[in-house]
Order: sequence, then C-alpha cells, then structure tokens
Amino acid sequence: MGSKMIHGSIPVGIGNLVSLTLLGMEENTFTGSNFATLGKLKKLQKLYLNYNRLSGLIPSSRGNFTQLIAVFMEENNLDGNMHASLGNYQNLPQVNLYSNNLNYTLPKEVIGISSLSISFAVKLNSLTGSLLVEVGNLNSKTLCSCVSLERLYMAGNSFQGKSFQGSFPLSFETLRALDEVDHSRIKLSRMIPQYLGHFSFLKILNVSFNDFEGEVPILGLFANASAISVVGNMGLCVVSMETYLMTLDGFGAWENFKSMGSLPIDVGLTLPNLEVFAGGVNNFTGSIPVSLSNASGLVILDFAQNRITGLVPVSLGSLKRLIRLNFNDNHLGSGQSSDLNFLTFLINCTNLQMLGIEINRLGGKLPDSITNLSTQLSRFKMGSNMIHGSIPVWIGNLVNLTLLGMSGNIFSGSIPDTLGKIKKLQELYLNNNRFSGLIPSSIGNLTQLIKVFMEENNLEGNIPASLGNCQNLLQLNLSFNNLNGTIPKEVISISSLSISFAVKHNS
Repeated sequence: MGSKMIHGSIPVGIGNLVSLTLLGMEENTFTGSNFATLGKLKKLQKLYLNYNRLSGLIPSSRGNFTQLIAVFMEENNLDGNMHASLGNYQNLPQVNLYSNNLNYTLPKEVIGISSLSISFAVKLNSLTGSLLVEVGNLNSKTLCSCVSLERLYMAGNSFQGKSFQGSFPLSFETLRALDEVDHSRIKLSRMIPQYLGHFSFLKILNVSFNDFEGEVPILGLFANASAISVVGNMGLCVVSMETYLMTLDGFGAWENFKSMGSLPIDVGLTLPNLEVFAGGVNNFTGSIPVSLSNASGLVILDFAQNRITGLVPVSLGSLKRLIRLNFNDNHLGSGQSSDLNFLTFLINCTNLQMLGIEINRLGGKLPDSITNLSTQLSRFKMGSNMIHGSIPVWIGNLVNLTLLGMSGNIFSGSIPDTLGKIKKLQELYLNNNRFSGLIPSSIGNLTQLIKVFMEENNLEGNIPASLGNCQNLLQLNLSFNNLNGTIPKEVISISSLSISFAVKHNS
C-alpha cells in the first residue's frame, strides 16, 4: 500500500495477518505510534514504514521479528532510544533509521548485528554517547565485525565524549567492503586515517564539517573514489590538488583555509566525468582551467573566496548541464573591456541557477546578452567590481531571479521599468553606483521583495508610492541620493519594515 496517500494510524487488526512476510506502508501520511500490533507478525521479513509521519518510540515488541532482512523506517518523527531488542535480528543486512528524532546512545546489541552487509544508516538523528568506543572494541560484538558492510551513514548526530577526541578508531580498518561513508558533522578530529587508502571499494567519502587537521592523505585514498568531500575542516590542507583528482566525479574541499596551490590545468581532460568541482574558502591560486569545458557533465563549479586570477574562460559556455557557477571573491579580471566576454557564451548554459562573480576585478560593460541567460537563473551576483554601462532594458526576461546584486560598480543611466517583471525578486542590490533618474513605479510589482538597497547613487524625483505594495520588505535604504518630495504614506505604513528604513541625505 505504498505511495497511496493513505493517512491515519496503523490499524490494530493488521497484527492478525500472522503469515505476512512483507509489509509495505511507505510514502504515505501514516501518523501515531501504534507499533505494538506489529509484534505479532513473527514471519515478517521486510518492513517498509519509511517516509511517513510516524512518531513515538520504537517498541521492544519488534524484537519478535527474528526473520527480518530489511527494515526501512527513515524519514519519520520517531524519537526516544533505539531498543536493544533490535539486536535480535541476526539475519538483517540493512537498517535505515535516518532522519528521525532518535536520541540516547546506540545499543551495542544493535551495532553488533554481524549480518549487516548492505547499509547501516542512522544519520540526521540526535544520537549521543561514545559510539566509537563501542565500534572500536574488537574484543566484543561490534560494528567492526560487519566486515561485509557496504554503506555506513552516521552523519549529523551529537556523538560526544572521549571517543570523539580522535579520528576513526584503528579497528575501523576491518570494514574494507565499504563503498559509501558519510561521517560528516560528528566532531571527528585529528587526521584523516591513512588506512582509508586501502579501501579499494570506497566510492563516496564525506567527512565534511568536522575538525580534521593536517594534510589530506596522498596514497590511495582518492584512487577509486567518485566523490570526496572534506569541506569545512578548517585545519585541513590540500597541498597539491593534482595528487587527488584521478577518477573523481565530484570533489569538494570547501572552507579548509589551508588548502593552496593552483587548480590543475588538465583537470577536464583527466576527469571528463567530473560533475562537482568545488573548493571555496581556501587559498587556491592560478587561473580557471580552460580544460574544464571538456567535463561536459559538470553541474557545480564553485571556487568562491580564493585567490584565482585571469579571465573566466569563454569555453565554460559549453557546459550545458551547469547549475552553479561561483567565483565570488577572487582576483579575476583586470578592469578591461574583455573581462565580461564569457557572459555572452553562458547563454548556452540553459540550466544555470546561480551565477556569482562579485568581489573581483572585472571591468567592461555589462553585455545586453545577459538578458538571454537561463530563465532558471535565481541568483546573479556581480557586485564590487569595475563594471560600467547601464542595466540592459530586457533584464525583465530573467523572470526567476530572487537575488540581483550589482552594488559597488560604476553602473549609470536609469533603472529600467522592465525590472518590475522580475516578480520573484526578493533581494535587490543597486547601491554604490551612478544610477540616475527616477525610481520606476514598476518596482511596486515586486511584492516578494524583502531587501532593497539603492543608496549612494544619483537617483532623483519622488519615492514611488507603489513601493507600498511590497509588504514583505524588511530593509529599505535610499540614502545619499537626490530624492525629493514627501515620503508616501504607503511606504511609511509598510508594517514589515523591521530592520532598517534609511532615507538620509536626500532632498
């Protein structure tokens, strides 16, 4: 009865179906905690209760299911502790309990189910305790006896204590069948263990947002992997990226601060199947590799907050699957007219949703061709550069923009009426430029606006009363212009203005 939009609680009478071997109730809207009746189904082998709204405790009666070979209860609202009777399921190859509200410690009887060979997923709960002490004790029945386990997901819990004053325990080395590991956000520290280099089946490794330090291991770790994420480990260093990029489909080294060196010039040739290439908030230098255009499947290219120089290659326009292109806060460009040539070629990237080039040294005139960028584009940030010229009149073609950032440039001319066609716009940054003329009344069409910054320009005339239609505004700054007349009562009465309303230094 999966995926049938059925609601209500689990029927009491279902326990009378004593010959059931499979019960599939997944992807509905079942609620409540009537699990006790399931304890009668002693022949049950597969239980699918995932993707519902079930709540309460996992009852001990479910220890009767000694024939279970699959348990799927992820994406519910289950809470409390995981009962030790789950350890009775000694034929169980996979347990999926992620994305619930389970807390307390994992019973050693559960992590000692030696039959676990497919997956053990408890990520995104509130589990605590010294898990790795249990996992690491090879003298007892623990997770490390599950030598055939393929997928292990423990991310996003609240494990604490002495067990997390170090990295993976040495006994983890027995789990060499693993092909996917997600240990992100669980306070691991010290160094990424060298023994991971011997995990020949490992394809996906996520150890992001921990407290690892030192260098990413060189030998073996990335030899067979298709996706690696070490982002958010501020003491971790990727010294030479060429060492690690071998057969990856995705690589992330975001926010490690100590990573340095240039991006490999042949990355697109050696990794033509690359889908994610990200390493923001580091100290990478050099230019953007032109060879990236050969990685035709690239979806995310993000190296914001580094020290990358040179031009953005026009060849990136051939990446038709690209969704995110972000080089905010680098040293790109030299204030020349050719700096923005690449924008015209990006019109071929019809899936592009985020484009970030702010805080660089880009010059030149904003080409009219930007109005032909992907209609899926939702965030376009180009502030703090040396871009001049006017806003293209057909800017309104970008109908799905939620953020338009043009502040801190040398833009001039008037703000076009067509801006009012971008009805999903929430954040508008036009401040610190040389815009002149009137604020168009069409701005009142942008009823989803929450932030408007137009200060430090040469705008004149009246503040349009139509701004009063923007009843979600939290911040409005029109300071340091040449505006005159009275402030319309419609604007003054915007009840949502709760952070700032600034009109100083006008007329």
